[in-house]
Amino acid sequence: MTTGEISISYVGTDSLTAVANKVPMKALTKVDPSLKAAQYVEGWVVMANSKNKKAAMEFANFMVSKENAELFNELTGGVPANQKAKASAGAAPLQYTPEEHDKFAYLPDWAYMSTQLNDWVKKFEQDIVPKI
Repeated sequence: MTTGEISISYVGTDSLTAVANKVPMKALTKVDPSLKAAQYVEGWVVMANSKNKKAAMEFANFMVSKENAELFNELTGGVPANQKAKASAGAAPLQYTPEEHDKFAYLPDWAYMSTQLNDWVKKFEQDIVPKI
């Protein structure tokens, strides 16, 4: 990236925000609807058999509150998953409004992808790894 030779990258917004602080770049996430970004978020899970389900849910809700999402993402450079939370100044260009999301992004079909993962990894190992 520092040489200006990379035009496309697969990276989380936290890493992209950190790089953008050091290397001039323009994210193409809102330029053309044909350049849709695949969205993903890491999530919280409370197991059905948890002995502390109520406390776990209270903690999860506390962590994803507007205020905590803003604080966490300010410190990490990420884009909040909570739609009510504002992104930090560095990550704001990467956060979508609902209208922008419909135009410039999509959520992958995780159920389908999980059925294809083994084949994709094998193909990567056969076709790409030998060339690296």
